[in-house]
Amino acid sequence: MKCQIGFLCLASALLLALAPLTGDAKIVRTKSKNRLAREITVSNRIEHETGETVLPFLIEWSPTNKLALSLEPSYASITLDNGVKVSGMQDLDAGMVYEIARETRRRPSVALEFDVKLPTASNPELGTRKTDFSLGVVLGKEYVHHDLEASAVYTFVGSPPGVKQQNVFELSVSGEWHVSPRIDLLGELVGSSGGSLGGNSRTGFGLGGIQSALTVGSGTEIEATLGIAEHFGKHFKLEQGITGKSDGTIILVVGWEYDVGSGK
Repeated sequence: MKCQIGFLCLASALLLALAPLTGDAKIVRTKSKNRLAREITVSNRIEHETGETVLPFLIEWSPTNKLALSLEPSYASITLDNGVKVSGMQDLDAGMVYEIARETRRRPSVALEFDVKLPTASNPELGTRKTDFSLGVVLGKEYVHHDLEASAVYTFVGSPPGVKQQNVFELSVSGEWHVSPRIDLLGELVGSSGGSLGGNSRTGFGLGGIQSALTVGSGTEIEATLGIAEHFGKHFKLEQGITGKSDGTIILVVGWEYDVGSGK
């Protein structure tokens, strides 16, 4: 017990020592059968970069063990290039994951994912005023001491006035290692291509909970995440992680998750 608490304190100190931070990040969350078995899950995380703080709030509901529905409203506070501060609600992300093949001893589970970003931002600086659509495939496999997941997602990006957007393709591989009944180690590798080709718009697209900024310029980006999760009882856990991007950016993410349902 003391060893686990000490480990978390050491990790927290290391994460806080890296501030101030720039960029975007997410806590690794698998979408395999464990996620689909939950009834209702709520989670929140804090993403911080220089001049911008985002607080996404995710609500997931699994009416069956094959279907998961989600809504992700998010609040953002940003400082524009001219020094003006803007805050309010960002565009709303809504998603669905449907399992088409159950996991077996030799085969991973297969699920289809659909996400839509709705132009509901309270301020034009916090959204694109356009709708994005995402389609993807998710593979998941659970083992005794770890869970693995891989996904491929393609996003049809809506272009706001004065900004020409490329569609975005993303590949990711993630895993959770169960160090003890209370502690999990998290890891993820993500590669994406596409984005903005011009203009000065701040926007985002939803890929299973991701809020990634599309800025001037386009190309391939790679990011790696390492994190830790501590479970407090059966339903609640805290997560924190570090993400490094191929452009040298280091990001801090802290979050929590509460499982309202009993799980299966």
